[in-house]
Amino acid sequence: MKAADLQYAACAEPAEAVARLTAAEGMAKVCAGTQSLGPMMNLRLAQPALLLDVSRMPALTRAGLRDGRFVTGAALTHARVEDGEGAAPSRGLLPQVAAGIAYRAVRNRGTLGGSLAHADPAADWVSTACLLDAGIHVLGPRGARRVAATDFFLAAFTTALADDELIVEIDWPVLSPQARWAYRKQCRKPGEFAEAMVAIWTDPAQAIARLVIGALDGAPAVVSGAAEVAALRERAGADRALRCHRPHRPLPAPAAVGDARPRLRAARCPAGPGDHAMTLPITLTLNGETRSAQVEPRCSLADHLRETEGLTGTHLGCEHGVCGACTVMIDGAPARSCITLAAACDGRAVRTIEGWGDDPVMAQLREAFSQEHALQCGYCTPGMLATAHDIVTRLPEADADRIRLELAGNLCRCTGYRGIVLAIQRVLAQRRAGAVDAA
Repeated sequence: MKAADLQYAACAEPAEAVARLTAAEGMAKVCAGTQSLGPMMNLRLAQPALLLDVSRMPALTRAGLRDGRFVTGAALTHARVEDGEGAAPSRGLLPQVAAGIAYRAVRNRGTLGGSLAHADPAADWVSTACLLDAGIHVLGPRGARRVAATDFFLAAFTTALADDELIVEIDWPVLSPQARWAYRKQCRKPGEFAEAMVAIWTDPAQAIARLVIGALDGAPAVVSGAAEVAALRERAGADRALRCHRPHRPLPAPAAVGDARPRLRAARCPAGPGDHAMTLPITLTLNGETRSAQVEPRCSLADHLRETEGLTGTHLGCEHGVCGACTVMIDGAPARSCITLAAACDGRAVRTIEGWGDDPVMAQLREAFSQEHALQCGYCTPGMLATAHDIVTRLPEADADRIRLELAGNLCRCTGYRGIVLAIQRVLAQRRAGAVDAA
């Protein structure tokens, strides 16, 4: 599964992205991590003529307090939120939500703005934004505007964002010390799309009581008010809430959608500085060496590593970011190379299974994988080792349950995972013992 032909440009400022979106007349898409759009392009469900990368804009990656609200840039990654951005303002809610999104390799590149613009009904940020009455700030040729989250999501994969607008930031409320919240979703396994989702936020001091029901067939259902929320304890109250509180908005006419399809394949967007119709120059620090190449804009990092660089230890499985076989390190963090564009990695440091060399943690992991019979056919092993290295270095106190949770994004058809978990536990124990001895 490969993306259709497209053009690619990395934008330096939001105004540049708006100008390009306007010139593209609906045939361009904004991207940052491509963790939602990448699978859609590989499946040919999305075929933009032009892709505008906003991931390196400093203004879109910041987070902090402003005017009594917690403001996050649209290109802030889920992993940064998971690791503590917004922990205090949200009293732990935002980090917990972020930690449950997909897998760490996806969270390292996926962004808040990308998730909100994608508007998957099962996406965590969609329901969370509605729960907290977040404000979504968009910029377009007509200027900037703030859209309440409950007005932003119109239906499944449908938002109030115009073709020539992009999300620049999101503002969230600062929860008081009296605030209480709960967030729960039901999945077949960790990291998969939610089959059911519910969250509640109460603050008696501010007379706030809000509940959201997500993972529906459209926009989330929001219930506001203490009496209304209390009524949900009864089945009749819940049924009534779903009927009355879910917004029903008209969708674009099917003919309008159909008419646009031929242009998706045929349109060529106006060229600008940095646009290349056929190939783009990139330079990577690949396994410690500087490597330059020309790549097609639609070429994934995985295909570039395998076909151009000859690094076939990076394996391809699902090609939509689920199986984990293609996991490599980008700037020291695991990432899905099948849904990451090679062009987006220009200037980045990439490490594949061939590049670990004398890394002491990887040496321990390789030995432990052998001792614990943690591999059989070996197809998942390069990606599994990359994830295992991240677990060992990022979570030195991880127990077996946490290891299994972190491995949820790496599928293995052979081992049943027991040997893999034991191997990682072995290395963690060795490193803890070594730290004690050194002390």
